[in-house]
Amino acid sequence: GFVMASLILEILEELRKEDFEKFTLYLSENVVEGCSPISWEQLEDKGVAGVVSLMRKYSGNKMLKLTLEILKKIRRHDLAQRLENDVETKTSQQTHTDLGSASLSPSVTAEAGGNAVDYTEQAPTDLRSVPCNSSIAAQTGASVAAPQVHGCSVAGNMTVNVNIQPDNK
Repeated sequence: GFVMASLILEILEELRKEDFEKFTLYLSENVVEGCSPISWEQLEDKGVAGVVSLMRKYSGNKMLKLTLEILKKIRRHDLAQRLENDVETKTSQQTHTDLGSASLSPSVTAEAGGNAVDYTEQAPTDLRSVPCNSSIAAQTGASVAAPQVHGCSVAGNMTVNVNIQPDNK
């Protein structure tokens, strides 16, 4: 469907003009069994988006296979590979986003006189509603760089607690 078309669009936009012309030329031939060729009159002078929408119309669910075949024919194996990877990523994302019970809890302790900088773990995947608890403890004379949140958007509340306890030694 739409996701596939948009992935293919991204890949085709990478093609140089002459490669894109070769690509469209192949579309007017019978490249993949069961895919109707698209007449050259329809393809001529179409931009990438126009060509992708014709491909959707004519090749439907074989659109990916068709794109990969033609990319290989015009010797852009790099793009064919990238498209396969993109598709794999997109389709596996749809199945593996259940992170109901994940939580991230980095904690950092600074020794006396040292500095603690909270490190942010790179979450391996989309953490829509995951609690992230980070705690930093500093000994006497240490200084602490408070956690920073950057490069992400926070929906809902975010609480930062700072506890300063006197030394009872």
